[in-house]
Amino acid sequence: MGKFPAIAAVSAFITNGYATDPATQRYKPGMVLSGSYGCGKTGLLTPALQHYLSQGKSGLWIEVYDLLSEIQQGYADGDSAAKLTAAQQADVILLDDLGDPERDKPETDDRRKLIYQLINYRHNRGLTMLITTNCSQPQLEQQFGKRTVERIIESCAWITMSGRNLRRE
Repeated sequence: MGKFPAIAAVSAFITNGYATDPATQRYKPGMVLSGSYGCGKTGLLTPALQHYLSQGKSGLWIEVYDLLSEIQQGYADGDSAAKLTAAQQADVILLDDLGDPERDKPETDDRRKLIYQLINYRHNRGLTMLITTNCSQPQLEQQFGKRTVERIIESCAWITMSGRNLRRE
Protein backbone atom coordinates (compact mmCIF):
# COMPACT_ATOMS: atom_id res chain seq x y z
CA MET A 1 0.00 0.00 0.00
CA GLY A 2 2.29 2.84 1.17
CA LYS A 3 2.19 6.32 -0.26
CA PHE A 4 2.67 5.62 -3.96
CA PRO A 5 -0.99 4.78 -4.80
CA ALA A 6 -2.10 7.98 -3.06
CA ILE A 7 0.54 10.06 -4.86
CA ALA A 8 -0.57 8.60 -8.20
CA ALA A 9 -4.25 9.18 -7.38
CA VAL A 10 -3.71 12.84 -6.43
CA SER A 11 -1.55 13.43 -9.50
CA ALA A 12 -4.24 11.93 -11.75
CA PHE A 13 -6.89 13.98 -9.95
CA ILE A 14 -5.00 17.21 -10.66
CA THR A 15 -4.46 16.22 -14.30
CA ASN A 16 -7.97 14.91 -15.02
CA GLY A 17 -10.17 16.96 -12.68
CA TYR A 18 -11.70 13.85 -11.14
CA ALA A 19 -10.63 10.88 -9.04
CA THR A 20 -11.03 7.24 -9.97
CA ASP A 21 -12.36 5.23 -7.06
CA PRO A 22 -10.16 2.14 -6.62
CA ALA A 23 -13.08 0.05 -5.32
CA THR A 24 -15.57 0.81 -8.11
CA GLN A 25 -13.46 2.35 -10.90
CA ARG A 26 -16.03 5.16 -11.05
CA TYR A 27 -15.06 8.78 -11.59
CA LYS A 28 -15.71 11.03 -8.61
CA PRO A 29 -15.38 14.79 -8.12
CA GLY A 30 -13.55 14.42 -4.80
CA MET A 31 -11.09 12.37 -2.82
CA VAL A 32 -10.58 11.05 0.71
CA LEU A 33 -7.11 10.18 1.93
CA SER A 34 -7.28 8.04 5.06
CA GLY A 35 -4.39 6.72 7.07
CA SER A 36 -2.32 7.05 10.18
CA TYR A 37 -1.12 10.29 11.74
CA GLY A 38 1.68 12.10 9.99
CA CYS A 39 1.90 9.98 6.84
CA GLY A 40 1.44 13.00 4.55
CA LYS A 41 -2.27 13.10 3.68
CA THR A 42 -2.67 16.86 4.03
CA GLY A 43 0.61 17.51 2.24
CA LEU A 44 -0.59 15.41 -0.69
CA LEU A 45 -4.00 17.06 -1.02
CA THR A 46 -2.73 20.63 -0.66
CA PRO A 47 -1.41 20.77 -4.27
CA ALA A 48 -4.85 19.68 -5.50
CA LEU A 49 -6.47 22.59 -3.65
CA GLN A 50 -3.77 24.95 -4.94
CA HIS A 51 -4.41 23.72 -8.48
CA TYR A 52 -8.08 24.71 -8.25
CA LEU A 53 -7.16 28.09 -6.76
CA SER A 54 -4.68 28.72 -9.58
CA GLN A 55 -7.56 28.20 -12.04
CA GLY A 56 -9.53 31.01 -10.38
CA LYS A 57 -11.83 28.73 -8.41
CA SER A 58 -12.87 29.58 -4.86
CA GLY A 59 -11.55 27.27 -2.20
CA LEU A 60 -11.24 26.80 1.53
CA TRP A 61 -8.84 24.78 3.65
CA ILE A 62 -10.91 23.80 6.68
CA GLU A 63 -9.66 22.26 9.90
CA VAL A 64 -12.89 20.37 10.69
CA TYR A 65 -13.00 20.77 14.46
CA ASP A 66 -12.01 24.45 14.25
CA LEU A 67 -14.89 25.08 11.83
CA LEU A 68 -17.36 23.24 14.06
CA SER A 69 -16.23 25.23 17.10
CA GLU A 70 -16.44 28.54 15.22
CA ILE A 71 -19.94 27.75 13.98
CA GLN A 72 -21.09 26.76 17.46
CA GLN A 73 -19.52 29.88 19.01
CA GLY A 74 -21.34 31.97 16.42
CA TYR A 75 -24.77 30.82 17.56
CA ALA A 76 -24.93 33.66 20.10
CA ASP A 77 -24.18 36.47 17.63
CA GLY A 78 -25.77 34.95 14.51
CA ASP A 79 -22.44 34.51 12.73
CA SER A 80 -22.66 30.72 12.36
CA ALA A 81 -24.76 30.61 9.17
CA ALA A 82 -22.18 32.61 7.18
CA LYS A 83 -19.36 30.21 8.08
CA LEU A 84 -21.37 27.13 7.10
CA THR A 85 -22.60 28.79 3.89
CA ALA A 86 -19.04 29.71 2.87
CA ALA A 87 -17.93 26.09 3.36
CA GLN A 88 -20.95 24.78 1.47
CA GLN A 89 -20.59 27.08 -1.51
CA ALA A 90 -16.85 27.24 -2.21
CA ASP A 91 -15.88 25.56 -5.48
CA VAL A 92 -13.54 23.22 -3.61
CA ILE A 93 -12.85 22.52 0.05
CA LEU A 94 -10.14 20.61 1.84
CA LEU A 95 -11.64 19.15 5.02
CA ASP A 96 -8.62 18.36 7.14
CA ASP A 97 -8.80 15.80 9.96
CA LEU A 98 -12.41 14.62 9.74
CA GLY A 99 -13.19 12.44 12.75
CA ASP A 100 -11.17 11.22 15.69
CA PRO A 101 -9.91 7.63 15.64
CA GLU A 102 -9.78 7.60 19.45
CA ARG A 103 -13.44 8.56 19.80
CA ASP A 104 -15.62 5.52 20.42
CA LYS A 105 -19.00 7.24 20.47
CA PRO A 106 -21.05 9.47 18.19
CA GLU A 107 -20.32 13.15 17.91
CA THR A 108 -22.89 15.49 19.46
CA ASP A 109 -26.17 15.79 17.58
CA ASP A 110 -25.30 19.36 16.66
CA ARG A 111 -21.90 18.48 15.22
CA ARG A 112 -23.35 15.51 13.33
CA LYS A 113 -26.01 17.80 11.86
CA LEU A 114 -23.47 20.44 10.82
CA ILE A 115 -21.20 17.93 9.08
CA TYR A 116 -24.20 16.36 7.38
CA GLN A 117 -25.43 19.76 6.14
CA LEU A 118 -21.99 20.54 4.74
CA ILE A 119 -21.42 17.15 3.08
CA ASN A 120 -24.98 16.80 1.80
CA TYR A 121 -25.02 20.28 0.23
CA ARG A 122 -21.76 19.62 -1.61
CA HIS A 123 -22.76 16.05 -2.56
CA ASN A 124 -26.06 17.19 -4.07
CA ARG A 125 -24.31 19.79 -6.21
CA GLY A 126 -21.30 17.71 -7.24
CA LEU A 127 -18.90 20.14 -5.59
CA THR A 128 -15.35 19.01 -4.98
CA MET A 129 -14.43 17.77 -1.51
CA LEU A 130 -10.90 16.82 -0.55
CA ILE A 131 -10.90 15.10 2.82
CA THR A 132 -8.21 13.80 5.14
CA THR A 133 -8.98 11.46 8.00
CA ASN A 134 -7.24 9.14 10.41
CA CYS A 135 -10.48 7.15 10.66
CA SER A 136 -11.83 4.15 8.81
CA GLN A 137 -15.27 4.27 7.18
CA PRO A 138 -16.88 2.43 10.13
CA GLN A 139 -15.31 4.87 12.59
CA LEU A 140 -16.66 7.85 10.65
CA GLU A 141 -20.08 6.19 10.45
CA GLN A 142 -20.11 5.80 14.23
CA GLN A 143 -19.16 9.43 14.77
CA PHE A 144 -21.14 11.21 12.01
CA GLY A 145 -23.74 8.70 10.83
CA LYS A 146 -24.09 6.30 7.96
CA ARG A 147 -25.96 8.69 5.65
CA THR A 148 -23.17 11.27 5.93
CA VAL A 149 -20.49 8.70 5.14
CA GLU A 150 -22.55 7.29 2.26
CA ARG A 151 -22.59 10.75 0.68
CA ILE A 152 -18.83 11.04 1.13
CA ILE A 153 -18.33 7.65 -0.53
CA GLU A 154 -20.64 8.60 -3.42
CA SER A 155 -18.73 11.86 -3.97
CA CYS A 156 -15.15 10.87 -3.22
CA ALA A 157 -12.67 8.20 -4.19
CA TRP A 158 -11.45 6.66 -0.93
CA ILE A 159 -7.69 6.11 -0.93
CA THR A 160 -5.99 4.47 2.05
CA MET A 161 -2.44 5.59 2.72
CA SER A 162 0.27 4.23 4.92
CA GLY A 163 3.90 4.93 5.55
CA ARG A 164 6.20 6.32 8.16
CA ASN A 165 5.24 9.31 10.27
CA LEU A 166 6.91 12.28 8.57
CA ARG A 167 6.64 14.40 11.72
CA ARG A 168 9.03 12.14 13.59
CA GLU A 169 11.90 12.47 11.17
